[in-house]
Amino acid sequence: MEGLVQCIDKLIDDNWKLCQSGGRWQLKESNKEATNTLLEISGGQSVAFSLDRSGTDAFPFMRHNTVLSGMRSACDAIVVSRFKKGEPYVFLIEMKSNDEGSAIKQLRRSKLLWCWIENLLRMNGHCADNPTVCGVISFAPRKQERKGVTAKKSELPKPKNINGMHVFRLKNHPNIRLESLVKALHDVL
Repeated sequence: MEGLVQCIDKLIDDNWKLCQSGGRWQLKESNKEATNTLLEISGGQSVAFSLDRSGTDAFPFMRHNTVLSGMRSACDAIVVSRFKKGEPYVFLIEMKSNDEGSAIKQLRRSKLLWCWIENLLRMNGHCADNPTVCGVISFAPRKQERKGVTAKKSELPKPKNINGMHVFRLKNHPNIRLESLVKALHDVL
């Protein structure tokens, strides 16, 4: 049996994995109306992928024009990570300009998708890991430049428990360090 990160690395086609630059996963939003267009993610041993690829159908077995809303959607990225202590984490990430309600729905849909993947891995004897799953909503960072120079970084807010899942609501965090999220999770668990 392998670890969760190795299983996901073998399961997800490279075309669906996020691009990396300088050791950071790069989540890019291609929607023309989007104001939050780039999020960089780093830390731990990880695999990151997205089902939200322009011009590619992530759910080809479903009707493209189905009237059943929400059935063909998932969050912007799923990051599976493991840290020094060996604990696996799954971060469901949604980038939004300001619509928290729709972001929560995307995270809930994605958690169900993740549970399906995790249970299939476990049932087929590939992985017995039981990861901590949390959501991250990354709101658009401010557009105006800071007026002064400060050494203080933007504080990482504590996650809120929303529908049984801890969710980080990040504003002004264009770079996410997964270790910081894990530390904040342990502070509330």
